[in-house]
Amino acid sequence: QYTLNINQTKEYKLDIRYNNESAESSRVSIKDESGEILAQIDLTPTGKEWKTIIAQKINLSKGEKKLRLYFDTGNANINFFELK
Repeated sequence: QYTLNINQTKEYKLDIRYNNESAESSRVSIKDESGEILAQIDLTPTGKEWKTIIAQKINLSKGEKKLRLYFDTGNANINFFELK
């Protein structure tokens, strides 16, 4: 769980840097503190390379928010994520 202080109500993008050495995609859900799914992203196989994928249309309102990342399937590695 990650606590964020959102300065402005708007639609955000979430960059996720990951690698996935398995033969199958992993699926990650981004949820808020109530459990609402804000985005679901498929992390396709990358071999040993690290790649960045962008989740679009993450709607967040002003104030303190908690985000949670859940692996629904697979076991990719996440290096970092950045809200823009």
